[in-house]
Amino acid sequence: MKTMLDSLIERIAVLQSTGDATYVAGLFPSQRLKKELNYLREDSNIFFTAITVFTLQEIRSSLSGRSQQIVDDITDKAASTYPLYQNKHGLATYNFYQTQPSHHFPNGRIMHRTQHFKLPDDVDDTVMIYLITPRSQEEHLWLKAKLRLMPIRSKAYPKPGLWHFESKKFTPPGSGKKCQLILTPAPCPM
Repeated sequence: MKTMLDSLIERIAVLQSTGDATYVAGLFPSQRLKKELNYLREDSNIFFTAITVFTLQEIRSSLSGRSQQIVDDITDKAASTYPLYQNKHGLATYNFYQTQPSHHFPNGRIMHRTQHFKLPDDVDDTVMIYLITPRSQEEHLWLKAKLRLMPIRSKAYPKPGLWHFESKKFTPPGSGKKCQLILTPAPCPM
């Protein structure tokens, strides 16, 4: 008997793009909205696909066999898009917008026309993709070292510098091995 959760998983699968002029096959559609300017644009990016896949993988073990297969299919289709968002120089970091070829602020009227608004690779997208794809311990250590060198600027962390990161243990799909990944920044103890 099909449960409500099975129906929701099927609906999520239907929402995944099969490929069109706006979204490459495997992405989940998302939009940029600015109500004050009456602005709504389709926003082809990796972040919402990555968080959708992460969420589905987190609940996978509690799903029916059929829904688990659908989650695996969604994951495989999404994984085919990750290289499009990888660092333009081949590093194992990821960008919110497509880098291969560059496609920042898609469907906009102004910001996609200049390199000034091109975003650097960011921690959110990189960490989400690391969480949902099998990685070696060497790759995790590389990312940890890379993140420690990144300046973090915010009210909580106003100065750039070295930071340590809290960790989460998880088992990447298909690996069967526990791994550890850096997640949230915290000031290094002096």
